[in-house]
Amino acid sequence: MNPSSDILAALGQASYVWHIAEDRLDWSDNFSSLIGFSEDVDLGSARGFEGLLSAQSQQTRFNQLQESIAQSSEGEGGAYQCVYAISDKVIDGDEPVWIEDVGRWYPDEDGKPKFAQGIVRIVSERRKREETLKRKSEIDELTALPNRVHLEEMIGRQIKDGLSLGKSSALLLISLSDFDQINSTLGFSSGDEVLVQVAEILGGAKRDGDIAARFSGAKFGFILSNCSEKQVESAARRMIGMLNGRVLATTNGPVALKASAGACLLPKHAMNAHEAISSVTLALQNAQSQFGPKVSVHNPDPTLIEKRASDAELLNQFAKAIDAGAMHLAFQPVVGAQSHRPEFHEALLRMTPENEEVIEDARFLGLAERLGLMRLLDRKALEMTLDVLEECPDAILSVNVTHDSIADGSWTSLLRDRLVEIPDIAPRLIVELTESQLVSNMDETISAVKSMQEFGCRVAIDDFGAGYTSFSHIQNLNVDIIKIDGSFCRDMADDQKTRAFLEAMQWLSSRSSVETVVEWVENADQAAQLKEWGYTYLQGSLFGMPLAVLPWERKRELSKKTLRARSK
Repeated sequence: MNPSSDILAALGQASYVWHIAEDRLDWSDNFSSLIGFSEDVDLGSARGFEGLLSAQSQQTRFNQLQESIAQSSEGEGGAYQCVYAISDKVIDGDEPVWIEDVGRWYPDEDGKPKFAQGIVRIVSERRKREETLKRKSEIDELTALPNRVHLEEMIGRQIKDGLSLGKSSALLLISLSDFDQINSTLGFSSGDEVLVQVAEILGGAKRDGDIAARFSGAKFGFILSNCSEKQVESAARRMIGMLNGRVLATTNGPVALKASAGACLLPKHAMNAHEAISSVTLALQNAQSQFGPKVSVHNPDPTLIEKRASDAELLNQFAKAIDAGAMHLAFQPVVGAQSHRPEFHEALLRMTPENEEVIEDARFLGLAERLGLMRLLDRKALEMTLDVLEECPDAILSVNVTHDSIADGSWTSLLRDRLVEIPDIAPRLIVELTESQLVSNMDETISAVKSMQEFGCRVAIDDFGAGYTSFSHIQNLNVDIIKIDGSFCRDMADDQKTRAFLEAMQWLSSRSSVETVVEWVENADQAAQLKEWGYTYLQGSLFGMPLAVLPWERKRELSKKTLRARSK
């Protein structure tokens, strides 16, 4: 071995000279031992050497040379680089050896390739690491199925093939129901066991060309190749039928599966992966709202498309209103049932985008709730309500808050901090909790109610009767006020059961020292009957709609809030 070969060997490399016209390779002395070739392997021919490569190789030195020639300036020569694998059939080993080959070719007098010089080194370990990283980026570690990234890539390919070949395929989004309950009851390890078994079921259902993947959480994506529009619904039902009612054994107990599926056609319902996922997600949401078999195929209903466009525009207006501070409060009076004089006002958040009409809360609050933005709005409504209470000593206000805001803690912290700073506000503030959100975590709600009462506020349950809270829950919560959902007032004239409910609720409340409000009072007959039954307060169009005009005078002196702002 010559000195240069010693240096290359120490570096784990070997060199060669390639006489291109003669198709001859001259290797450094250490090449054969570096790679570990078997005996009697001919390494002297460039073409013969390519015959030693594994079928896994996607590059060859000869092909890379041709690309370099095409890109080089005439008479200058050029560099090339490639990675290929030596077949395990010609080496002393049980797997291919991956080689990185870097070289440069030189031209003759006519500018044609005469010879090349290069260096090779083994990169098998690097290749394994790259493959491992690629696998991790495309494979879900728990289920060993392709992950969402890989699924989206496959969706794109299906759409491309469908457009070019005229074939139709289907994308299913399959969701396991009540999976949070499995995790909370049996533990996350059992939840993982369920996901692994479902992955095996779906993986076993694949035909050639189908793809099963884990989409996210307890959702799985499934691509059905060569699936026509007539076949898609029955195919989706078949997939759900494999899961629904099936009992799976886990370490901590059995689990009965329930699942829903949304489906869309490719490329009919989507021209890219993003559109496909949007379409199939809408179909899944529709399936989950159905009774019976939870399967739905995407229907590009013009009404739904128009609604989505309207929601998108509303969201844009919402974002602009938040950025510009174009939010204000409207105040609806809550009157005494005996006197019909305002006892307090409900503060309702309104949005007024630039150069737009006021947007009613029912529209933008519904959108905010779907998009998870209610905590932002709850905080804004509280800040503005507290500002009015600080600036208007005669104001008594109620403000709404959702369960998510209370659970988050920051809303309660804001309330506490402001009440510590200005304690005389607390007796004039009523916090309204929505009844339908209470049962999900009663202990947490009881704690929140107690905290707010300790701050000095009163607490009301809003929309009582519209959800699942019983009167015993109200007693446990120990709230100050119950607001009866307006639908009962609307129906009381024609429905004897509704009248009986309203009368009974007032009787129970009065014996528990809880004040009562009935919403949506629209006429004098309703007001008279509710007064007779003994209700404390009434609220509705009969006594006034929400108005942005302050019903009270502001303080003549500067408020603490204004002083704080000026001192900055």
